[in-house]
Amino acid sequence: MKLIEEMLEREQAPTILKLNRLFSMGYMPSRGDESYKVIHKNTNNETTFLVNCMAHSCFNLTNQQLAEFDELDSKNFKQFYWEGEEQSEIYGRILKFVRRTGLKVERTSLSHSVGKGQWKIAVYFIDRVNDERKKPDFHFILQEKDGVWSSKEGSFPYIRYFDIPPKHFISEFGNHKPYKLHEYLMITNPIAQEKAENFANEALQKSQF
Repeated sequence: MKLIEEMLEREQAPTILKLNRLFSMGYMPSRGDESYKVIHKNTNNETTFLVNCMAHSCFNLTNQQLAEFDELDSKNFKQFYWEGEEQSEIYGRILKFVRRTGLKVERTSLSHSVGKGQWKIAVYFIDRVNDERKKPDFHFILQEKDGVWSSKEGSFPYIRYFDIPPKHFISEFGNHKPYKLHEYLMITNPIAQEKAENFANEALQKSQF
């Protein structure tokens, strides 16, 4: 298993480097229609397949940024699990990937407010209660700036919206299986957060003169 982990990390390294460069410049997801130009049907189909639920929720890249990504990057957004693994092992591997891009990931709640340089996601795992033979799988849903939650399944060029994340999510475009809400995560870009705080402090100092 250690050799497999090392091989996976080597494969993921170029994708992580691209994301790390982006977030080190203070990039913050637009979380709005601008980012969905990559998803709207017949708008940009050549890059639609690159974005799965993880890329949509954890990174939320626009067409301009996705121009630097390719099919190998797309594979790295979904290659996190193998047959026979526990959900916790998969989850740890996913969070490690996100953190290696330079982002900070913490547990949070539905009611917790979002600060500067932050966004919130809901985490789901496939419901295996009645069938432990089901292959482990995950899903993420992103909270938009207006508070609405959005979901993208795999490479399908569609977005579903929810006022509140459902406790049980049913896949409509992918495997049509039920997923159960696991927890909420707050993702922070520390660089963007620092820039926002510095800007606010400078504005405050100027207002005092």
